[in-house]
Amino acid sequence: MRFLMSKRSDSLLADFFSNKWSATNAPAAGATIVAATPTPVSNTHRHILETLSYSITNMNAGSGHTVTIQVREASVSGTVLWSRTHLVNGSTTVNVDAAPNLAAQRGKTLHFMNNTVLASVVATLNAAGWTDTGSSY
Repeated sequence: MRFLMSKRSDSLLADFFSNKWSATNAPAAGATIVAATPTPVSNTHRHILETLSYSITNMNAGSGHTVTIQVREASVSGTVLWSRTHLVNGSTTVNVDAAPNLAAQRGKTLHFMNNTVLASVVATLNAAGWTDTGSSY
């Protein structure tokens, strides 16, 4: 059986398999996660977030702490595209693997961050996706 694909589908698959990116940040305890996608080389390109993995550890044995992880568009103060809040109890770790499948607007970057900082909290983040170049559509 032979499958026919349009030029649009061919280009989209080529982007999906070859235009991969990743963003990682593992700051010291008490520091904010700050990571971003590469800047698009054209206003027709857009970043697609496929996977987001993060870990939050509260090393304080006594009290819990609330941490919100966010994906924002264009800058750390841009529009919130995705957000999750976690109450991390004392001496525990929260590990999250998500597949949000978010698309930034064409020509915009994606930024990853947490909103609160506490000296006893360590957070790490890994994000990965691909860039849709929109080259033939």
